[in-house]
Amino acid sequence: FIAILIAIASSIFSLSHTMNESLAAWQKNHGFTYQQAAEALGLGRTMFWNYLKRESLPRLVGLACQGVTLGQCVRNISVWHERHKHTLASGAAVLGISRASYSKYLHMSPELVPRTVMLACAALEEGLEPIGAGASHDGRQ
Repeated sequence: FIAILIAIASSIFSLSHTMNESLAAWQKNHGFTYQQAAEALGLGRTMFWNYLKRESLPRLVGLACQGVTLGQCVRNISVWHERHKHTLASGAAVLGISRASYSKYLHMSPELVPRTVMLACAALEEGLEPIGAGASHDGRQ
Protein backbone atom coordinates (compact mmCIF):
# COMPACT_ATOMS: atom_id res chain seq x y z
CA PHE A 1 0.00 0.00 0.00
CA ILE A 2 2.81 2.41 0.87
CA ALA A 3 4.54 1.62 -2.42
CA ILE A 4 1.34 2.56 -4.28
CA LEU A 5 1.09 5.86 -2.39
CA ILE A 6 4.73 6.63 -3.16
CA ALA A 7 4.14 5.87 -6.85
CA ILE A 8 1.07 8.13 -6.93
CA ALA A 9 2.94 10.95 -5.15
CA SER A 10 5.84 10.55 -7.56
CA SER A 11 3.46 10.80 -10.55
CA ILE A 12 1.84 13.93 -9.18
CA PHE A 13 5.26 15.47 -8.50
CA SER A 14 6.48 14.74 -12.04
CA LEU A 15 3.25 16.10 -13.56
CA SER A 16 3.67 19.33 -11.68
CA HIS A 17 7.09 19.78 -13.26
CA THR A 18 5.89 19.34 -16.84
CA MET A 19 4.31 22.79 -16.86
CA ASN A 20 5.63 25.12 -19.53
CA GLU A 21 7.59 27.60 -17.45
CA SER A 22 7.76 30.27 -20.16
CA LEU A 23 4.01 30.30 -20.70
CA ALA A 24 3.28 30.18 -16.97
CA ALA A 25 5.67 33.11 -16.39
CA TRP A 26 4.09 35.07 -19.26
CA GLN A 27 0.63 34.49 -17.76
CA LYS A 28 1.80 35.51 -14.29
CA ASN A 29 3.62 38.63 -15.56
CA HIS A 30 0.39 39.80 -17.18
CA GLY A 31 -1.71 38.91 -14.13
CA PHE A 32 -3.99 36.79 -16.32
CA THR A 33 -6.30 34.04 -15.13
CA TYR A 34 -6.38 30.96 -17.38
CA GLN A 35 -9.49 32.37 -19.05
CA GLN A 36 -7.98 35.83 -19.57
CA ALA A 37 -4.75 34.39 -20.99
CA ALA A 38 -6.68 32.15 -23.36
CA GLU A 39 -8.87 35.02 -24.56
CA ALA A 40 -5.87 37.32 -25.04
CA LEU A 41 -4.27 34.69 -27.28
CA GLY A 42 -7.46 33.83 -29.13
CA LEU A 43 -7.54 30.32 -27.66
CA GLY A 44 -10.04 28.33 -25.67
CA ARG A 45 -9.31 27.82 -21.98
CA THR A 46 -8.74 24.08 -22.46
CA MET A 47 -6.30 24.67 -25.31
CA PHE A 48 -4.40 27.19 -23.18
CA TRP A 49 -4.23 24.67 -20.34
CA ASN A 50 -2.95 22.02 -22.76
CA TYR A 51 -0.17 24.36 -23.88
CA LEU A 52 0.73 24.98 -20.23
CA LYS A 53 1.24 21.25 -19.80
CA ARG A 54 3.57 20.92 -22.82
CA GLU A 55 7.31 20.97 -22.45
CA SER A 56 7.73 23.27 -25.47
CA LEU A 57 5.36 25.71 -27.09
CA PRO A 58 4.47 25.75 -30.75
CA ARG A 59 6.23 28.68 -32.41
CA LEU A 60 2.89 30.31 -33.28
CA VAL A 61 1.77 30.39 -29.64
CA GLY A 62 5.12 31.72 -28.41
CA LEU A 63 4.94 34.49 -31.00
CA ALA A 64 1.31 35.25 -30.14
CA CYS A 65 2.35 35.74 -26.51
CA GLN A 66 4.83 38.36 -27.72
CA GLY A 67 2.04 40.01 -29.73
CA VAL A 68 -0.12 40.24 -26.61
CA THR A 69 2.79 41.76 -24.69
CA LEU A 70 3.19 44.32 -27.48
CA GLY A 71 -0.54 44.97 -27.50
CA GLN A 72 -0.60 44.59 -31.27
CA CYS A 73 -2.21 42.49 -33.98
CA VAL A 74 -1.68 42.92 -37.70
CA ARG A 75 -4.90 43.85 -39.46
CA ASN A 76 -4.43 41.89 -42.66
CA ILE A 77 -2.20 38.86 -43.07
CA SER A 78 -2.13 39.26 -46.86
CA VAL A 79 -0.69 42.76 -46.54
CA TRP A 80 1.85 41.46 -43.98
CA HIS A 81 2.71 38.61 -46.38
CA GLU A 82 3.35 41.01 -49.27
CA ARG A 83 5.25 43.56 -47.18
CA HIS A 84 7.72 40.88 -46.06
CA LYS A 85 7.84 39.28 -49.51
CA HIS A 86 7.03 35.86 -48.12
CA THR A 87 6.43 32.82 -50.24
CA LEU A 88 3.87 30.30 -49.08
CA ALA A 89 6.69 28.20 -47.64
CA SER A 90 8.57 31.04 -45.93
CA GLY A 91 5.43 32.60 -44.40
CA ALA A 92 4.32 29.25 -43.01
CA ALA A 93 7.80 28.48 -41.68
CA VAL A 94 8.30 31.80 -39.91
CA LEU A 95 4.94 31.36 -38.15
CA GLY A 96 5.55 27.67 -37.45
CA ILE A 97 2.39 26.46 -39.19
CA SER A 98 1.68 24.25 -42.17
CA ARG A 99 1.62 25.68 -45.70
CA ALA A 100 -1.99 24.52 -46.01
CA SER A 101 -3.02 26.54 -42.95
CA TYR A 102 -1.04 29.56 -44.08
CA SER A 103 -2.59 29.42 -47.53
CA LYS A 104 -6.05 29.19 -45.99
CA TYR A 105 -5.39 32.26 -43.82
CA LEU A 106 -4.10 34.25 -46.81
CA HIS A 107 -7.37 33.63 -48.64
CA MET A 108 -9.67 34.33 -45.68
CA SER A 109 -11.37 37.57 -44.95
CA PRO A 110 -9.05 39.34 -42.44
CA GLU A 111 -11.63 39.31 -39.65
CA LEU A 112 -11.81 35.49 -39.86
CA VAL A 113 -8.07 34.84 -39.46
CA PRO A 114 -7.43 33.52 -35.93
CA ARG A 115 -6.27 36.11 -33.42
CA THR A 116 -3.29 33.90 -32.55
CA VAL A 117 -1.99 34.23 -36.11
CA MET A 118 -2.47 38.01 -36.22
CA LEU A 119 -0.68 38.42 -32.88
CA ALA A 120 2.20 36.25 -34.08
CA CYS A 121 2.54 38.34 -37.25
CA ALA A 122 2.69 41.52 -35.12
CA ALA A 123 5.49 40.02 -33.02
CA LEU A 124 7.44 39.09 -36.15
CA GLU A 125 6.81 42.58 -37.53
CA GLU A 126 8.72 43.91 -34.50
CA GLY A 127 11.54 41.39 -34.94
CA LEU A 128 10.65 39.40 -31.83
CA GLU A 129 11.26 35.73 -31.21
CA PRO A 130 8.70 33.47 -29.51
CA ILE A 131 8.72 33.18 -25.73
CA GLY A 132 10.40 30.03 -24.50
CA ALA A 133 13.70 28.83 -25.83
CA GLY A 134 12.20 25.53 -26.93
CA ALA A 135 9.51 26.93 -29.22
CA SER A 136 8.66 24.33 -31.84
CA HIS A 137 9.43 25.07 -35.51
CA ASP A 138 7.84 21.92 -36.89
CA GLY A 139 4.56 23.42 -38.12
CA ARG A 140 2.37 21.71 -35.52
CA GLN A 141 -0.04 23.84 -33.52
